[in-house]
Amino acid sequence: MARLRFIRHARDLGFDMAALADLLDLAGHPEAPCAHADRLAEARLQDVRRRIAALQALEVELERMLAGCRSGTVESCAVMESLADHAQCIGPHDRTALNG
Repeated sequence: MARLRFIRHARDLGFDMAALADLLDLAGHPEAPCAHADRLAEARLQDVRRRIAALQALEVELERMLAGCRSGTVESCAVMESLADHAQCIGPHDRTALNG
């Protein structure tokens, strides 16, 4: 039961299957140094920070789009114009940055 809780918690924290396998292996060797576990957690933290930055860039872009268009018609809509021409965007916001 403890092993299942460990797996569940690691997955809830977003560790991928490879990292989870390494962490489970480490859990079976309590006398081993934890440097590898630290590296895995650090890598996960960096991934989370990268995704947060990507979400913040997306937030800025969506706010900019909305600020440029409040009502009116579709033909003069800043949202529609931005969606039709990526060059109007102020920065990158590729969805792959959000998914890893």
